[in-house]
Amino acid sequence: MSKPNEHKTVQARILAYAEAVGWRVVSREEAEERRGGIPAPLRKKDGDRNVPAPLSLFFDDLLDAKVWEFNPRYAEAEGALLGRFRHLHTDICGNREFVEHLRNRGKFFDHEEKRERDLILIDYDDPARNVYEVTEEWAFHNGHYGTREDVVFLINGIPVLVIECKNANKDEAIALGVDQIRRYHRETPELFVSQQLFTASDAIGFSYGVTWNTVRRNIFDWKLTEGGHSCPPVGEGRGLESPHSVGKWGLENPHSFFNPDAEIDVTRNRLPHWQQGEAWVFVTWRLGDSLPKAKLDQWKAERDAWMKHHPEPWEEETEAEYHDRFSRQIDEWLDQGSGSCVLKDPANAKIVADALRHFDGDRYELASFVVMPNHVHVLFRPLGEHGLAEIVKSWKGFTAREINRRIGKTGALWQDEYWDRLIRSETHFLRVVKYIHENPVKAKLRDGQFLLERNCAPMSGLSSPPSNSRGGQGCPPAFAERFVLRECGRGRRRRLR
Repeated sequence: MSKPNEHKTVQARILAYAEAVGWRVVSREEAEERRGGIPAPLRKKDGDRNVPAPLSLFFDDLLDAKVWEFNPRYAEAEGALLGRFRHLHTDICGNREFVEHLRNRGKFFDHEEKRERDLILIDYDDPARNVYEVTEEWAFHNGHYGTREDVVFLINGIPVLVIECKNANKDEAIALGVDQIRRYHRETPELFVSQQLFTASDAIGFSYGVTWNTVRRNIFDWKLTEGGHSCPPVGEGRGLESPHSVGKWGLENPHSFFNPDAEIDVTRNRLPHWQQGEAWVFVTWRLGDSLPKAKLDQWKAERDAWMKHHPEPWEEETEAEYHDRFSRQIDEWLDQGSGSCVLKDPANAKIVADALRHFDGDRYELASFVVMPNHVHVLFRPLGEHGLAEIVKSWKGFTAREINRRIGKTGALWQDEYWDRLIRSETHFLRVVKYIHENPVKAKLRDGQFLLERNCAPMSGLSSPPSNSRGGQGCPPAFAERFVLRECGRGRRRRLR
């Protein structure tokens, strides 16, 4: 008698359930043919290795046919829309843009009436007009990495949901399934531009969440119906009718952004530091020798004079003026690479990155960060009773001790102060994410001279390696899992205080 395996006990059952409720099962062979070939055809030689040609991420013919059916005045050439989708950023920004298309808020130009129209991809008014399909072993190779998703659900040729299956006889099978989703994020983020939801199942447990927001509180267990961290709020259902509906959680939570009418906690050293509950905040700090003293003294004098005439809180226009006059100047000086730039050493940058991840999901929630040669940018929000000043002090104190120990120096490593700004809105949030992503490019840094985090949000205590990029113009930071330092220390954890 053969032993039960993952495909028989989990994957095949999911396909059977899907077929029973009306989804058409597409065989792996048919799916690969409709996507343009076999999983790894040889495209060219790259040095001594064969590079596979990637399959399409869509069922191209079906998607084109539905676009023309739902949009009679659509007149772009065949494949034009698919080309546009393939050029979306492979990050949370690209995913967010694709959500707008799934909500039928994309645009096309009506040449006959000389105006823009909404581009309809899914008919929510008459669901029977849509084509619902499910397939398995969804293979993709981007030229660097190859992955194969277990089960993928598609609407009108668009992948919207991925299920990772694990055999129930494995220890912590669900955690392993979510960990696999994390690997897809690291190696083939292209998959998660269109895919909005993920699930991990061992046929006994069933956990699910949204692909680019894998924060612990946003991973839910299907069988729980009220209370706890494992279910969405009662009465706030979720479904494919709104593929990225994160309800009151994450970015769409108004309490996650600065409210000018609410109370503000202000702490002072040389600079005032604002915190408002669990609102997102963008923080920058730098090495102590990163800016010439003469330039910095002049900058401080000019800024102090301006601040006297522009007391906080600021309107958006005033804040924009501040950044144009003062923040941009500091950025330019920092990007010139002044000072010792000890963070250009990958080992020192990793100390900072590991410290930032250490209490992610416990004391704070990370959104993105970049470790530059002489400064650090972090986008995060404090959780519970933990304060901004306490968190930043912990980061700076621990990393200063560890880096000084490694390079054989003593004394202050970081500038005493740090700069912070509360995030006002989702637009402001995404603008900061974009800024963090582009900072290494703007500074013309080479691979290995910076550490850019792709995904850095907590995920239910999993201890997977971090998702980061040491250079290049890959996807900018987005949300990801909590990282436990034992993966880097092989069982040895230094405690942050």
